Amino acid sequence: MTARRTVYLIFAGLLLTGLAAEVAAQDWAGSGRVKGMVTDMDGAPIAGAKVYYRMLENRDAGPPPFITNKKGAYGFLGLKGGTWIVRVEADGYYPWSSPEPVEVYSTGVSNPVDAQLERVSAEELAALARYRANENLRAGDELMAKGDFAAARVEYEKALATVQEIDKPVVLSVIGATFLNEGKIDDAKHAYEQALAIDPKHVESLKG
Repeated sequence: MTARRTVYLIFAGLLLTGLAAEVAAQDWAGSGRVKGMVTDMDGAPIAGAKVYYRMLENRDAGPPPFITNKKGAYGFLGLKGGTWIVRVEADGYYPWSSPEPVEVYSTGVSNPVDAQLERVSAEELAALARYRANENLRAGDELMAKGDFAAARVEYEKALATVQEIDKPVVLSVIGATFLNEGKIDDAKHAYEQALAIDPKHVESLKG
């Protein structure tokens, strides 16, 4: 696994656990104005990117992310003057962070902060999907062990939405098991049949 891929998966894991917390507005609010552009490596605008401004002295302090428009532009009026770190996230791209701290003026418009994002390869997107699915499967297994079959099924269905076709029989079989434990025989049978339609030799589904 490459170092870049490892960083990307760790970053994705942090997103899944929702560790980022917004702080009270008075900790970061002011009269400074910021703006910039987010593009790919070819200069094409990236719409819907999330641009995070976080204070250097307190990395948890900052407003909710600014969202780029269809031209890849963002802007905001209301930041406290001082030194900030800028981070940009967009689906299908590696996250970007400002190489140096950014100075936000107390009043007026600060120097634009532009970001160029590198697209994630198809192989790494597949690895990320598998990573997310494994997180959901682990959560589902824990809930199954506690006897909370409905909640476990929710996690398994999240995994089903992200795994590749070849892995779906495994997930469908555990979804079938949740129904079976609830006495919902027809629903369990349907899940097992879906798994067998993909892999006629899938052992767990045949047992089900």
